Amino acid sequence: MGGTAKCHGRKYTLKLIGVIEKTLSTPHDLSEAVIGRLRRLGLKAGIPLSEVDHLVHGTSVPTYTALTHRGVEVGMIITEGFRGILYIARHKNPQRLTATGLALANPTAGQAPAPSRPPPTRR
Repeated sequence: MGGTAKCHGRKYTLKLIGVIEKTLSTPHDLSEAVIGRLRRLGLKAGIPLSEVDHLVHGTSVPTYTALTHRGVEVGMIITEGFRGILYIARHKNPQRLTATGLALANPTAGQAPAPSRPPPTRR
């Protein structure tokens, strides 16, 4: 996490790169966990949350929702030539995806993961 704040008219950047700050997810309200952790980080750094004017945040909640097959059914539109994205099980792949779509999750292991959904739900 990182952010930019103004302190007594001077702008400075709080960088917490390399610092691992984790908190439990709050599925009923995802903002609760994020704001709670930000407040604790602000207290630690001596910066009130009201002084932060820029924030970059990442979460793995959608990834785990898809991988565990929890949540509502959703659709995924994939453009022509990228059908293999259904099979790679990660967002970065050293191989170029082709229309036939045979991209492996781990090219060195030689195994492709199971699709996220069975064929009847794919079109």
